[in-house]
Amino acid sequence: MQIFVKTLTGKMIILEVESSNNKRYKIKHRHKKVKLAERVSFG
Repeated sequence: MQIFVKTLTGKMIILEVESSNNKRYKIKHRHKKVKLAERVSFG
């Protein structure tokens, strides 16, 4: 499954994940710049 993530800086990244993966962990490690003010929303 693909997840499209828009970062706080406006950059769009695409993650390829399985339904059992920890999505927040994967987003943090893919983006490398973990912000203090972060929000993960699903739609």
